[in-house]
Amino acid sequence: MENMIVEMFSISQGYGFCSNPELKVFFRVEDFLKHDIQDPQPILGEKVIVSSIKHSNSTPKAFKVERVDKPIKLKAKVTSFDSNKGWGFAKSEKEVFFIHKSDFVQPFIPIIGSSVYFYPGIKKGKNRACYVAEKE
Repeated sequence: MENMIVEMFSISQGYGFCSNPELKVFFRVEDFLKHDIQDPQPILGEKVIVSSIKHSNSTPKAFKVERVDKPIKLKAKVTSFDSNKGWGFAKSEKEVFFIHKSDFVQPFIPIIGSSVYFYPGIKKGKNRACYVAEKE
């Protein structure tokens, strides 16, 4: 069993990578175990336990990736958003999160001062809003 962090996940492609300092593994969405059916797919930066790995000449493949903690949805106010570039920022009670249109689960354009709902993630050491929605 390996303790790892989700470093990349593509909703549209259904695969991702998780890693620790010694190892990086590929996984498919069907190999990801959630606590509850309503929980989101893998969140960038979340802790996972990988318990079944097949090593090969290419990137090792994980067959069982399990979420460690139940994800908690946050609400934040949009502080900026450039609709041409598709990104901006939102501030929760304690932190600021980068929001990007590729993380939106429904089509909408965030308006400064409006609320967004998301699961807090981390990408390249920075706060990132994952699975962003206009409504809870």
